[in-house]
Amino acid sequence: MKVYAYRVVQRGPRSLEQMLAELNLRPLEQRVFDASSVGLRLEHTTSDGAFVFADFAAARVGHGPGKMSANGPLTEIELEDGEAFGEDTGFVYHPPSGYLALQYNHAGPRVARVAQYLIAADLSLGGVRQALPGEATIDRAGFSFGAVLKPDAYSRLARFGIIKELEFEVSVPGARASDRAMGRSLSDILDAPLPSGIDTIKISMRASREAGGQLGRSGAMQIIDDLHGLGAMVQGGYVKGKQDEGTRLEAVDLVQERLSSEALVTTGRGRRYTRTDRWGAMERILDGWLTTGALPVAP
Repeated sequence: MKVYAYRVVQRGPRSLEQMLAELNLRPLEQRVFDASSVGLRLEHTTSDGAFVFADFAAARVGHGPGKMSANGPLTEIELEDGEAFGEDTGFVYHPPSGYLALQYNHAGPRVARVAQYLIAADLSLGGVRQALPGEATIDRAGFSFGAVLKPDAYSRLARFGIIKELEFEVSVPGARASDRAMGRSLSDILDAPLPSGIDTIKISMRASREAGGQLGRSGAMQIIDDLHGLGAMVQGGYVKGKQDEGTRLEAVDLVQERLSSEALVTTGRGRRYTRTDRWGAMERILDGWLTTGALPVAP
């Protein structure tokens, strides 16, 4: 099971643990906020005093799985009316540090959908944070989930006195739906009029080839910080730079060098990871990251 690290920033009027606790008091049917039969919902949340555990689920759409054996054909798994196959994902959150470990489920809910769900849930609970100039209501609810790089990648970025190249590819619908308070340059690019049907946008920035040519470091670092906040919406990206003119050029991959870990979790009779096993694995990983200092503040 793949687990990714995220930094949580509160945007709305209530903390993540407060919101989850309030939602957990509702019946399951009152935890969906998009009026959809496949809508995401909080399945369950709990806390052990140090960590907060949450699990989310949504109905699976399209063709479903079957069951088979070595000497038997593939057959249907019968469902009752009103039932559906479901996909789930979970996270473990450490409120004092603001970091969480999130389970990656290729077929199930991912971080952007969880973030969008929490915005809708926050708004439904009433009250939003007081507006700053130019902020929309949706910017004052929910949370942003920022991707985290490995410590070595942060160290290399911090050493870049000269930045030569910056390239990234972003899922445009996802980036806009996340409504993160991004830096002006990246925000303007994503908000500009674009052709209909566009799915991703790829942007390359290269310094002048003349001697001493370089990208402005503060502006480049602001874009990198904004990209971290978009999390899984960044489909690819890298930055190339060096310490000074006398050192060699290095590259930091903004996707491949994200902080993650593999957890060995065994499946039960239903060929599924149990909730407690998933939570336990993520708690151990997150606690390890915190203990070893693998969760630094981005430069």
